Amino acid sequence: MFLSASTDSTVGLLNCTVRDLKASGEVLQAVSSVIQMTAVSMLRITYTVPTGDANFYKVAIVNKARLTASNCTFDRIAGLLLYVSGSTLTIYGNSTFSNAVNDDPTSTLVAIDTSTVVLNQTVFNNLSSVSVSPLFSFQELAFFSNRLYISGFDKTLFALSSGVYEFSDLQISKGKMVWQQATDAYMVNSVVFDVVQADLSLTNSSVDGIFSNYSSPVIYIDNDSTASQQQSLVLKNSSFTNNVANMSAGVVLSVNTNLTVDWCVFANNAALLGDGGSLYLSCDE
Repeated sequence: MFLSASTDSTVGLLNCTVRDLKASGEVLQAVSSVIQMTAVSMLRITYTVPTGDANFYKVAIVNKARLTASNCTFDRIAGLLLYVSGSTLTIYGNSTFSNAVNDDPTSTLVAIDTSTVVLNQTVFNNLSSVSVSPLFSFQELAFFSNRLYISGFDKTLFALSSGVYEFSDLQISKGKMVWQQATDAYMVNSVVFDVVQADLSLTNSSVDGIFSNYSSPVIYIDNDSTASQQQSLVLKNSSFTNNVANMSAGVVLSVNTNLTVDWCVFANNAALLGDGGSLYLSCDE
């Protein structure tokens, strides 16, 4: 392990590079502590799992810990990347995550639950998973992002549940679903957002050129019609262009959800074999 911050400690990393490391456990770990990173690079990290051990995330933030990263670079990190639970994650200042490949057969590239997450001016490029979809699994979060740019991914990008998720100035492009040979294991609801029992808002955002072999390439949102409080989907000042579903709902499939669309552009989207070239709305009786 490169760095482990234990209970009530605060650690600062400034202008550091960790590279060409073959990890056999977490590279960065914070437990009830604080890690502050500025201009830190993690490059070309591979891993090996000791016999009898479970696979591990390279960065793990748990139990009321806090990780802050500014102007940091994470490039060519193999396997599981980031796990946050019951903690606070803040990433900003032109931080970049590139060329990450998850080869774990059971877990997502990034898993975050019961936490507060703020992403500001952050870039994700070329994210891939061999066996597991989605790439990001978020549960019970207060999530806020501004100027988040994502390009190039081959599985569902976000699975969101039980929380509030606000994206502003989000730009997404070059996403598709890649299947393993001779399997339909990735017959998913959406390629970008797969949302269950959560609120989602997109403001000043753009999603371009997403293809799904099934339905709703950009957003699938499904909520319980019998719940005391209905979840909402808000699309404001945003554009959705050149997105294609082979089946229904060329952009959004909304089920039992309060939908607001305000000053948005839908252009050149299509549902090739079904209804709803851009929007498909459904409610249970």
